[in-house]
Amino acid sequence: MVTAAAIPISQSPLSDGRVAKPKTALISRGIDFWLLGGLSILALFLFVAIDKFFSPGILNNTHFFILLPILKICIEFPHLVASYRVAYSRGQSFVFRHWPITILMPAILILLMGALLFENQSFHWPSEVLIKWSAATIFFLFGWHRSMQAFGCMMVYSKFDDYQISRQQRLFLKWFLIIMWLFGYLNLVRNSPNFSFYGLNVPMARVDDSFVLFADILMVAAWIGLGYFVIYKNIQTYRKLPSLNFLIAPLALFLWWSAFLWDWNFYLFLLPSCHSLQHLTFVFGSDELKPQVKLGGFGHLSKNSFLFIGLILASMALYFFPPLVFRQMSLVHNPEVMVGLVILFTSLHHYFLDGIIWKVSDSAFKEALLGKT
Repeated sequence: MVTAAAIPISQSPLSDGRVAKPKTALISRGIDFWLLGGLSILALFLFVAIDKFFSPGILNNTHFFILLPILKICIEFPHLVASYRVAYSRGQSFVFRHWPITILMPAILILLMGALLFENQSFHWPSEVLIKWSAATIFFLFGWHRSMQAFGCMMVYSKFDDYQISRQQRLFLKWFLIIMWLFGYLNLVRNSPNFSFYGLNVPMARVDDSFVLFADILMVAAWIGLGYFVIYKNIQTYRKLPSLNFLIAPLALFLWWSAFLWDWNFYLFLLPSCHSLQHLTFVFGSDELKPQVKLGGFGHLSKNSFLFIGLILASMALYFFPPLVFRQMSLVHNPEVMVGLVILFTSLHHYFLDGIIWKVSDSAFKEALLGKT
């Protein structure tokens, strides 16, 4: 018989009283490198090479789109489910302490979904506008969410590597990634037409080229600043270079933002999976998240295997259940749109959940992510 329960926050990673050594990686340094950005950079270059030299338009190929459900069920949706598992398994005190995000926000989103679900045909125009601009807002916030996740990757690896980051450098890195968000989003809306997401026609704002040029100049200045204020200053002071694992997340983020200049489909369909791999690295690297499992006759399976199986099963429910329900409801005149809203609203809530659960300043998660320090 297999049973699983979350490890209590107060529990030491070592139950025999020994003091655990500080961790030097989330999973392992090699695996972390690939999952935090290396694999997605390799995938991007492979798709560029295939598109240019072997099979132009590969991302528009029917065979490629067959892979999308697999990516969503195995990578993208598990990272959404994991956020809910982390947040709502930490106990009532955590949930009530962050009630605007853990209670109020999902209640508002559920009520909004219900209003749209049972809308009267005569009120179609207001709900259509609301749906479109809600989707546009969520896509805008996606950039902020990615930037903050990349910042977390850098901060965690600065701890693993004992790579000293001053308060001023920390502030600079945060603004460096915000500038990257500005650069990416302005270039995105200039180069991309309105697009359809699960039948949702998402409007993209139009921006003047001068704003885009300003963002491009800021991005170049930010990279120069990273080289001088962080890398060069630390060489000068500590005689130490940053590790590849420290740099891989912002480099991957920059290339992700640049991907749409090559192919919009890479940005829209593959990029969420690349981002999700980063998140899942923290999930499987955090001692706090690994369930206590009485393995019984399954001793050869790791605790992470059970966690992954649970996330996959929950993701399959998220992928298959809403379409099945909405197609059976005669009141829903566009089931595809409602499925898109479920995914978008879940993603939006997930952005804010991540903001409260992945904090190195939180002593419980500092121990879970970094080990005893």
